[in-house]
Amino acid sequence: MAQLLKLENVYKTFEMGKQIQLKAVEDISLEMDEGEMLGIVGEPGCGKSTLGKLVSGVQPPTAGRILLGGKPLGEAPDPARRRFSPGVQMLLRESEIDLFSTRPVAETMAMVLEETEGCKGGALDAQVFRLLQMVQLDPVCARRQPARLSEIERVRAAVGYAMCRRPRLLVCDEPVTGMETTAQLLRLLERVQQQTGVACLLFDDDPDLLVESCDRIGVICRGRMVEFGPAARIAARPCHPYTQRLRQHSRSAADSGRLGKRVVDSGDVNNLVNPGPGCRFASRCPYADTRCRAEYPPQTEVAPGHWIACWKSPAAQG
Repeated sequence: MAQLLKLENVYKTFEMGKQIQLKAVEDISLEMDEGEMLGIVGEPGCGKSTLGKLVSGVQPPTAGRILLGGKPLGEAPDPARRRFSPGVQMLLRESEIDLFSTRPVAETMAMVLEETEGCKGGALDAQVFRLLQMVQLDPVCARRQPARLSEIERVRAAVGYAMCRRPRLLVCDEPVTGMETTAQLLRLLERVQQQTGVACLLFDDDPDLLVESCDRIGVICRGRMVEFGPAARIAARPCHPYTQRLRQHSRSAADSGRLGKRVVDSGDVNNLVNPGPGCRFASRCPYADTRCRAEYPPQTEVAPGHWIACWKSPAAQG
């Protein structure tokens, strides 16, 4: 399968004041194929949203390269149109749909299609109907404004908006929050991917929600990628202590009864300011020693296509 997206040693640093830097994304490299469903997971504040903005062209990286189809991905030139730049589309969050357009859903789709594909009249109506069928949105609902739709109908409208420009990559940064709505969105994205071949880059804080839909999963801890591999293997055998903790404290674990309630970590998960040289999970890891705090671990392949960055994991030590 042809390569679609490639990140080469990507960094995103925000200057917070004199000698104060927030390292939201640090030295992340990955490759993604055409038509792939790739999931990125991590706690709130770990840098997922920033990575999504870099891939979407909303923000430029501080260092490193992002390639789409072998060509450098540039920052979208017009801020008002960043959501609808060619090649990559960022899925609107359910709460943002009203802000994007107050027109009826079908009318908004028609406006975008007329601009991008130049079709009018009956051809335009047919394209709108095709999109509505793809995202399973009733044409009656599509004649309403987004504010008058249910949550799942708004999600279907958001996917329809994004697919108007026939993107090669769809970026989904936690567009919904409820578990049931997330599950419906994932089923919809699988349907759209099967019909169009679009690749999907999905971000969430719950790895269990993405396992069944994604081909591979990457795990981010405080701006660094600590584990990456086939989704089925990470689900069956997560090797990094941070990944194990994510799964134990996930929404799905709590809601399924594996935990009495979802556990919120007491550590400062948003601490991306001037991090130390060691593992980003060392301050909370039960296995960490002096080396973990002093030196960042290299990437170690523990199985074909499955690697982690950890000094102490038994899998990394062979």
